[in-house]
Amino acid sequence: MTQRVAAARAGIGERTARKYERAGALPSQRKRRHEWKTRIDPFEEDWPWVVGELERDPALQGSTLFALLCERHPGCYRSTQVRTLQRHIQQWRVLHGPEREVMFAQQHVPGERGQSDFTHMKDLAVTLVGHPFAHLLHHLVLTYSNVEAVSICFSESFEALAEGIEHALWQLGGVPAQHRTDHLTAAIQEARERLHIVPADKDLNTAANHIVASGMKSYYILRNAMKQLQGYDYILFDHSPSYSPITESALLASQEMLIPCELASFAVQGLLNMLEKLNATLSDLDHELDLCGIVPFKLDMRYSMSHQYLESLKATFGEKILQPIRTDATVPRSQSIQETVFEYDHRSKVAEDFSQLAVFVMQKGQQEVKV
Repeated sequence: MTQRVAAARAGIGERTARKYERAGALPSQRKRRHEWKTRIDPFEEDWPWVVGELERDPALQGSTLFALLCERHPGCYRSTQVRTLQRHIQQWRVLHGPEREVMFAQQHVPGERGQSDFTHMKDLAVTLVGHPFAHLLHHLVLTYSNVEAVSICFSESFEALAEGIEHALWQLGGVPAQHRTDHLTAAIQEARERLHIVPADKDLNTAANHIVASGMKSYYILRNAMKQLQGYDYILFDHSPSYSPITESALLASQEMLIPCELASFAVQGLLNMLEKLNATLSDLDHELDLCGIVPFKLDMRYSMSHQYLESLKATFGEKILQPIRTDATVPRSQSIQETVFEYDHRSKVAEDFSQLAVFVMQKGQQEVKV
């Protein structure tokens, strides 16, 4: 890109662009920070009294304190000096006032980052030849210059995202070093009719590190997102027994919990240890979670040990133990051809047991709605 074209796109003259290029710094970087006083502070003598009032009642406004000062010292202050006092108070609150939520200003660098998202246009009621034109806009903006590029698309799929980015980069005539987008919809995959999944990803480890680094507020991001999600009867989080920031975020976003338990050696002791850790975690998070039940699985009717493990669970947890899931050859065979057990053989023992579990979950949900 030539210097003339770059200057025209930035809306400045070619000589000005040449000056900035020779200086090797942007206009904002060449400004000197103003840290010196240009006049005598009129509130210097009364400032200790002002600080004492603010420490007594931090909610006091600058205009109120100025009125009190005028009553204490009639004729000492002009009405135009109230703004000066308000600036002093604002600076004092930043340095010495009550603690406030910490925010870090974003520092945007030229050419570093572009951000994109989809915008639904349904509310505009656009029509073509009298018929509704259902469409979206892919919108990309360079974070430093706010230069924008827009293109029409018809879904929030990964393909639409890729095409939108490509079209935007051609419009902008360059490529930023980084690109960020909210692609949650692209992550949701329709596995079956009325069944959507968000598969695990290797970047979940990065998300876990981000949650830890960002503090407690980040643990509630998933829960807040679930409150805005519509069109689903049930949302299930499938997690391993190990604990991580991702698991704790899912616990905070959940209302009820089902715990699967394999019928194997030390099953009862392992479950007790997990529940102890779970209760401690929920206590730390100050969150209540209803345990719907414990689902024993891999019940092999041919072996007496499976029955002994099941009886041990029932003796320990009582009514919380639900109908066990039996095992047979249907499970590995259906997995090998990427089918559900219902698609492979809906008459199998495993399919029958899962059907009963689904009925239990739906009946429990209907009971809660009635309450």
